[in-house]
Amino acid sequence: MTSDLGLMTSDLELGTWNCVSAIGCGSVRIPFSIPSHSSHPYDVVGFGLNSVDLLAVVAEFPVCNTKQRLQRVARLPGGQMATAMATCARLGWRARYVGRFGSDDLGAVSRDSLTADGVDISASQTMPGATNDTLIPSRASS
Repeated sequence: MTSDLGLMTSDLELGTWNCVSAIGCGSVRIPFSIPSHSSHPYDVVGFGLNSVDLLAVVAEFPVCNTKQRLQRVARLPGGQMATAMATCARLGWRARYVGRFGSDDLGAVSRDSLTADGVDISASQTMPGATNDTLIPSRASS
């Protein structure tokens, strides 16, 4: 088989990888066979961070030591691994997220967004009494 990049070919049943002649490494036999795509319940599993970003919209960039009325506030699901799994699921991959959620409203936002995108979270935990961390960046005064 030829890859899209033209760098390697493989025979998944035999576990043999062949380098393209341009790099001249020949054939390498690996000591195991690579399981077929259909033998796994997931294409990708992510372990790690989930969070909720708080986004506030103001009319103009704030001047130091002033106040502004917020025009809108949005709670947007995020976190590196949760975002990666949501993206994989949206691309049609069978994705699973393994992590912990807070039992607060922000934890529910994270959980609900992943399940809405088709990510399996059955191996994740909701921690009673825990909160999803929130960070609101501010400019330090000089």
